[in-house]
Order: sequence, then C-alpha cells, then structure tokens
Amino acid sequence: MNYIQEAEDRIKEYDQLYTAVDNIRQELAALNAEKDMLGAQKITDMPRGGSREPDDNMCNNIAKRKELRERLEITQRRIRQVENVLEKLNPEERRLVEILYVIGGKNAIKTAMEEFNIEQAHVYRRKNIVIRKIAKMFLGVGVA
Repeated sequence: MNYIQEAEDRIKEYDQLYTAVDNIRQELAALNAEKDMLGAQKITDMPRGGSREPDDNMCNNIAKRKELRERLEITQRRIRQVENVLEKLNPEERRLVEILYVIGGKNAIKTAMEEFNIEQAHVYRRKNIVIRKIAKMFLGVGVA
C-alpha cells in the first residue's frame, strides 16, 4: 500500500464527498416521494403478463433507499475523518493542503508559491512534510 498516495487521495476527494452527500440526500428525497406514490397503488397476487408488479417497484424502492442511507453514512464518516485530520494541522499547513489538494488544479504549485512567497522547491518540501503527517493521522503507526 502506498500510504502517501492513499492520504493524497483522501484529501483530494474531500470536496467531492460534500457533493455526494447533497446528491444522495436529493435522491433519497425523490425515492421517498416515489414510495408514497407506490404505496397508493393496489397490490395484487393475481398474475399479469408483461409488466412489473407494483410490489416489485416497492421492493426496489426500499432496497435503493437502504443502500443510499448506508452510502450516506459512509460518505459522512469519510468527511469527518478528513475534517478531523485537517483540524490537527496548523493554519499554514491547512492552507497548503487546501491549495494543493482540495482546490488543486494545474496552477496549484504556482498559487502556493505566490501565497507563501516561497520558491517551488520549498513548496514541494513543505508538501512532502505535510502529506507524511496526514498519512500518519489517517493510517497510523509505521507510515511514511
């Protein structure tokens, strides 16, 4: 396992996880509204050809909602893990992580150079120190 890459990936996904939480909540709301509509349908045990029965739709709705609630819980737990790590960094380290990983982009190194008024080599040196620290906080003893 590449602990440094794992730590970088977790930090990079932070912003995406917030978007996922919003989308999962919206999908759950839609499924709940659909559930109410499905519950109003007459359910019968009489065989019918060619179409799905309302109880199949209801079961699928229940299964989807269960899966989404589980994914929501896992996603929120991941967000809390990242926030817990970021809270332990000093303000300068946290800002560097935000620039390089959360905001990211092609000009992240240049932005860090300008914001901290340091050369590129110093940005990379600080980045390496901070990401090792983050890897230890995420993955424990024996890392980096």
